[in-house]
Amino acid sequence: MSRLPSVSSLMSPPESKPFENFNTSLSPYTTSQDYCSFAHDMKLPPISSERKRTQSEMDLPSPPVTPYTGNKKRRSDVAEEIERDVVLSSSRDPVLFPHHDSLTDVATDEPLFGQILPPPAEVLMEQHIDSHMARFDNKVNKPTRDEYLLALSCVPVVSAQYNRNPAAWAKEERETLERQLFMMNRCRPKILDAKLKKIAPAPSKRAVATQPRAQRTPRAKRSPKSTPHQKAHESFDLPAPTSTRPPRGIGTNRDDTDYTSIMDFSPSPETLGGNAKALKADWKGQMLDLGQDPDRHLLSPAELSLASTLRLSCATYLCSKRRIFEARVRALRIGKEFRKTDAQQACKIDVNKASKLWTAYDRVGWFDSEHFQQPILTPRSVLPIFFVFGVIFAPIGGLLLWASSQRNDKVQEISIDYSECAEKAPSYPASIADRVKSSFKSSTGQSTPTWERRIENGTTICRLSFEVPDDLGPPVFLYYRLTNFYQNHRRYVKSLDIDQLKGKAVDNKTIDGGSCDPLKLDSTGKAYYPCGLIANSQFNDTIHSPELLSDLNPTVYFMTNKGIAWDSDKELIKTTQYKPWEVVPPPNWHDRYPNGYIDGIPDLHEDEDFMVWMRTAALPAFSKLSRRNDTVSMKAGSYRLDIEDRFPVTEYGGTKSILISTRTVIGGQNPFMGIAYVVVGGICVLLGALFTLAHLVRPRKVQSLLRAGMTDLDRMPIETGSTSELPRSVRVFTWIWGRSSFIGIWDFTSVALNFTCYATALHGRSLCATGGPDSTLRVEHERLGAFESQIDSVSYDMRRALEPIEIETWFHIVSGETDADLVTDEMITLQLHYLQKAYENAAISYQLQGVTRHVNKTWARNGDDLAMKNALRKGGYSTLNVYFQTNLQPPSPTDVASGTSEVDDRHAYNSDLATPSVLGFCTLPDPSINASSPRVSYSKDGCNVLAKTMPGGPMTHYNRGGTAIHEIGHWNGLLHTFEGESCSEDNAGDYIADTPQQSVPTDGCPSQKDSCPESPGFDAIHNFMDYSSDDCYASFTSNQLKRMRSMWFSVRKGK
Repeated sequence: MSRLPSVSSLMSPPESKPFENFNTSLSPYTTSQDYCSFAHDMKLPPISSERKRTQSEMDLPSPPVTPYTGNKKRRSDVAEEIERDVVLSSSRDPVLFPHHDSLTDVATDEPLFGQILPPPAEVLMEQHIDSHMARFDNKVNKPTRDEYLLALSCVPVVSAQYNRNPAAWAKEERETLERQLFMMNRCRPKILDAKLKKIAPAPSKRAVATQPRAQRTPRAKRSPKSTPHQKAHESFDLPAPTSTRPPRGIGTNRDDTDYTSIMDFSPSPETLGGNAKALKADWKGQMLDLGQDPDRHLLSPAELSLASTLRLSCATYLCSKRRIFEARVRALRIGKEFRKTDAQQACKIDVNKASKLWTAYDRVGWFDSEHFQQPILTPRSVLPIFFVFGVIFAPIGGLLLWASSQRNDKVQEISIDYSECAEKAPSYPASIADRVKSSFKSSTGQSTPTWERRIENGTTICRLSFEVPDDLGPPVFLYYRLTNFYQNHRRYVKSLDIDQLKGKAVDNKTIDGGSCDPLKLDSTGKAYYPCGLIANSQFNDTIHSPELLSDLNPTVYFMTNKGIAWDSDKELIKTTQYKPWEVVPPPNWHDRYPNGYIDGIPDLHEDEDFMVWMRTAALPAFSKLSRRNDTVSMKAGSYRLDIEDRFPVTEYGGTKSILISTRTVIGGQNPFMGIAYVVVGGICVLLGALFTLAHLVRPRKVQSLLRAGMTDLDRMPIETGSTSELPRSVRVFTWIWGRSSFIGIWDFTSVALNFTCYATALHGRSLCATGGPDSTLRVEHERLGAFESQIDSVSYDMRRALEPIEIETWFHIVSGETDADLVTDEMITLQLHYLQKAYENAAISYQLQGVTRHVNKTWARNGDDLAMKNALRKGGYSTLNVYFQTNLQPPSPTDVASGTSEVDDRHAYNSDLATPSVLGFCTLPDPSINASSPRVSYSKDGCNVLAKTMPGGPMTHYNRGGTAIHEIGHWNGLLHTFEGESCSEDNAGDYIADTPQQSVPTDGCPSQKDSCPESPGFDAIHNFMDYSSDDCYASFTSNQLKRMRSMWFSVRKGK
């Protein structure tokens, strides 16, 4: 409840001193016997300067004002008197008719002021009004003459009552004001996002100005058509309070455009098929033009038309669509029917537009459960997959190995390494038999290959001589092969500008801020074209066509560089729009363009050698196609091949060679693919055999598919696939398998990292270190359960609406030096918002009193829990203190607070984690604590939560704030849904009637789980008090809500 202002600021009693000389005949209780006469010429005593100053400070207090009745039809005096008697007999104002014990000296049947004043008093009142009414002209709610007259008549009597017993009068007045404020707050909407209060030193007081402030010129007000009714909480000398009610949204909420922050469960537009025309809605008004909307490419044509009809931007439409289907998935989880009102509540747009969206989606069948189904993986359905893959992969691998090893009439090739030709080759032909590898039909009678180095026009020419014993091709391919050259380095792969390659004249500023680092601009500020490391390091050895030397005159075997690039590369790289003077060539292109692009910019769209080089290789040893001949065979004989040697490789320990080869339908001579297929097939068969053996030796119980209402397809509506019913090893391998390349290269580093994250997530919430209840709390649960079973649900709902629970709450952020900035204000706000939403059905709200931040490495890891809580704890036993620690560790058994048993080692320490860690723990209510209990008896009360689990934290699957909801549920008296971990009838479980019996905590978010098949109902995997992941949490049960309220009133309220 908001803090009330002081009584003196609301309705201060008048001072008695100025009215000591006021003629007592003005009192409505004055009779003619006491005062027989009253002179008409009597004057009120002048108001002293002290009195004037007091009145200027407090003006005239606001008395109880009779509602305005000027416009009502006048009734007879007899009828009014009868009605007044009935009202007075049935209801009396607690201020006008005090009933407190300390006010027994005031007559209970006599009002504080009468209805009629003596005529002399009326004259005196008129004179007082004429002289003082002008000072109320600038007030917001100027009093009427009747109200002013009523206030003056009330002042002496209220003053007398106040002087009799000021404390009792103030107490009675405060109780009345509290009742009024409580009723007003119930009529106003609650503010969801409470503003955070910062612990900061009080601001210094402003210096009092030496000169009086200039009076503000009042704004001219329009005269109302009728006298307004004055609200009970308003005073006519105070401005009207500013309403906290948010403005009513009209039309589209333009702020709801961040669709990327909402999970997308929407069916694919491809599911519409021929039913796309049905995705429409009727809406009056002109359609919204979305032709220039930046997000229009994310909508199908049918959806674009629907958004245009409803006058929604693409971003707003996507937000509304995702919110609707997120609510649909939530309804499927709990088996609830998804209605139009659910869609209206989920969206932030006009309810009529939300209804239109629901109707359109329902018409095309997008709400059908088949769009939200994924298979349940069971041993029966998963284990055969291993054998199937093994049977398929192994034969294919064997076939590839056989095809690659067939040399006769298949692949013929020769490879010559010329890496050190420029340094070691002589100027005459020298043998290089150790640098040549060949595979031909005829392996005898070949001459020895040679090399020689020549210098022509300052360029080193490496001449290779070799023999081809058999005719090759066509087609015949000439490759260059590099080793130890890492084109797959991340910085290297990213060092290019796509827009520049597409032919756009990208300005220098954009290039400088782009991804071409470190080769963006030259020393003069001009952009390199093409920019980046890939283009600069292009292989620049010039390989000429080979010459046949068998005849008297050498014959050139022409090979071309046309047709060596992929069609996709030709579509990407286009002719540039740059002017020659706007760009410069990369540094390594200086030999080709010594004077820059004066003679013209190269047309990269026609340079297929450049295209081949820009397609980076995945491995450090690779071959790239340089020349080809698709029409003429390469005849047997001796050949000579000249290469202009420019590309250095010895500097980084690499090699380069040329490769002349033919190929078959499965490519060249390379056994890698065959070996990969054989290995994968063998691993699948081996794992299938091992997992089958493990399943036969130690099977795990699988829920009955007939009970689940499943078909032979084994499908259930779920958000994400689940493998919880399989052995953990099967689940982990299945997860890795689904994310690995089908036949490509496996990134073992990424697989290992993902494996670690997944193994951690499997045991996320199972590290809740909150122990079980002690005997006193069990007795309290039994007592409250018996009491709640006798409560009628209707009367309970009425009482819940009348008795909201507001819990004072403090958040303490405790961190080490290295992670002091881990928890942001936005994370705190989101955590509080999630907390309010989770408990709103119980009419429980958490009033955040403040947030404290502390840097203490020992406290951050829960090294000294008692010292931390003694130093940081705020409020009494009914105040919730939540400690968000950045490196929370399990508490020792000696640190367990009252209301809990010893920490369960199975929860606090887990063999799968190298370092013991917990997501949170909390104290349960202690019925033995009362209002007079010393602070030391509950000093450890509160919840410890790992800060990484707050919304936006780094804890995958557990970073939506669910851990705090779970632990605060313990603070409110709830136990785990699997309490006792037994299906026995003797196990009382969590003492809640409407939570099914459960013996095993939940890992992750399975589609369905039944740890006690003999008991009715499936496990409450979506309950906040299970160990499910945050994306699986949904709600508390009805009886859990009742139990938290009962536990509050029984154990914590008022303490």
